[in-house]
Amino acid sequence: MKTSSVNDYEARLLRVLEHIDSNLTDPSSLADLARIAHFSPFHFHRIFKGMTGETVGGYIRRRRLEVAAEQLICGDHPVTLLAFDAGFENSESFSRAFKTHFGMTPSQYRCTGKSPITSRALKAARLRMLHTQARALAHYMKTEGRRTMFDVEIKKLPAIHVASLRHIGPYNKCGTAFETLCKTATEEGLFRQDTMAMSICYDDPHSVDTEKLRCDVCITVPEDTNVTDPIKLQTIPAGDYAVAVHKGSYDTLQAAYDWLFGQWLPQSGREATDENSIEVYLTDPAETKPEDNRTEIRIPLI
Repeated sequence: MKTSSVNDYEARLLRVLEHIDSNLTDPSSLADLARIAHFSPFHFHRIFKGMTGETVGGYIRRRRLEVAAEQLICGDHPVTLLAFDAGFENSESFSRAFKTHFGMTPSQYRCTGKSPITSRALKAARLRMLHTQARALAHYMKTEGRRTMFDVEIKKLPAIHVASLRHIGPYNKCGTAFETLCKTATEEGLFRQDTMAMSICYDDPHSVDTEKLRCDVCITVPEDTNVTDPIKLQTIPAGDYAVAVHKGSYDTLQAAYDWLFGQWLPQSGREATDENSIEVYLTDPAETKPEDNRTEIRIPLI
């Protein structure tokens, strides 16, 4: 573990947590939060989720509920007003979320008999929250960071030329696009003995709706290949890549990405570029049990 790298990532993320907590009623965009942390906007959400165990939206939602709970016992704020301040459209949805988080309704929480909290005490509580969050973050990094999901190698890879077809929707539902690509590739004689199947992933499932996720399914081709619509030619750039092989169902790939970005990357002394992650499919899902699928994940590094 490279302590200096981990400490740097933790310090940068804590700046984000403090900013979020100071602006809960007017949260910043993911791009602004990434800028505060000096992380790539493209990978920020995955780094956040991997390092904290929560999505950005989940963290904001939790902190809003905790602040609302503080206000319930330190004043007579109407529940409807607290619901709006917490980002909920109405008091009913706020009450449901509150009960899920605290195990009781806002009214029940207000009647628990806790002593009123002064504004000075609230400020002190917020400072304690930040210290607590720092300790929790350090603990999560130490415990999760010591869990090795798989071996990672840093490799210098050449540029790769691919024929690709766009898929929009859940990443694990791109089979139809692959079938179309392979049918066209067969008709046009694009397959070779060394052809590899891969995909270029453009969106983070933690921050983009599942139905809007974009990826290009690809097969490798020689540089001077000619293709016809809707197939496109692309070049995956050469460079340093973090390379790891995930074994298991495609449905479990997200956990692998969370570990790579949130645990391995901070300890590696490296940072990811704004380029897209690549998945190389080492097994044929039509002939392999889901739990035996092998997928090589490639993350481009600065």
